[in-house]
Amino acid sequence: MDNSVMDALMKIDLPARELKVALYIAKETINFQAGTARIAAVDVSKATNIHPDVASKAISHLLKRRVIFREGGARGEIGLCDPKEWV
Repeated sequence: MDNSVMDALMKIDLPARELKVALYIAKETINFQAGTARIAAVDVSKATNIHPDVASKAISHLLKRRVIFREGGARGEIGLCDPKEWV
């Protein structure tokens, strides 16, 4: 994973569940050089041991804080935003 993303993840104040979700999304997109990927809350839930409803809420919060972005609507592909955009 890119050092700037790792540094930004260490600096941003996120609840543990949101951090786990952000790390999973980073793993699925950055590490596989996909850019964006179709990631369901159920997949996040299985990988992070978080209830699917909680994973969905964490995704929503990360979208609001511009840590992640979504292309193509509510079920579209998800990617990690540039850390300079994070709120």
